[in-house]
Amino acid sequence: MFALSILFVFGMSFVGFMLGMFKRGNNKKILALSMGIAAGIMLATTIWSLFIPSFEYEISPFIVITMFIAGSLFILIIDYIIRKISKREIRSWQKIYMAVTIHNIPEGIVIGIAYGLSLLYKEYNGLLSIALAIGIQNLPESIALTIPLLKEKFSRKQILKYGFLNSIVEPISALIGFLFIIIFEDGVSLFMSFAAGTMFYVIITEVIPESMKEEVNYATVGSVIGFIGMVMLEIFL
Repeated sequence: MFALSILFVFGMSFVGFMLGMFKRGNNKKILALSMGIAAGIMLATTIWSLFIPSFEYEISPFIVITMFIAGSLFILIIDYIIRKISKREIRSWQKIYMAVTIHNIPEGIVIGIAYGLSLLYKEYNGLLSIALAIGIQNLPESIALTIPLLKEKFSRKQILKYGFLNSIVEPISALIGFLFIIIFEDGVSLFMSFAAGTMFYVIITEVIPESMKEEVNYATVGSVIGFIGMVMLEIFL
């Protein structure tokens, strides 16, 4: 299950680079709809599969909320570092590529945490929904990432190389997240809340704004479909 999940998110990311490289799959409505669906799925998963369940395993609600805030601050600090770096002599495509690649790290960690939780509590719905959400949003994200590379007149071989390096970050991060859960089993609720905070920040600052850039209506419809779909799965499965 874990191997399939990380293979799915890796594959969706890498396929996105391939589609973008050949200038296919660039329909703005489809991209907006898919990003919207991903945003809805990720938001529902963050709430139902990570944040709310974390209260069930931790005595103090204050600690859970604190870890959620810490997760958001973690990504905020990463964003701050990127902005500082971007003030130096760094090309536009490097800034964009670095930002997307770094943001893949917490996404991978979340998958690893979800798998660790699924093993401990024999519940796989959360893992599948998280992998599905991240995989779906990886596709349009990777397609968009090829645009600055194409503008720089990178060869297809170079684009595939950068695509592979960008995509492999999530499986590696997933392994790290999984190991943390196995080693620090007693702190499982803390990791769940921390992961929820990281995902929430990425959703609000990256996924939703990206989906709304071109086709707002399609992105909105996609968000509703993704969110309601995941809520229904959580209720009936």
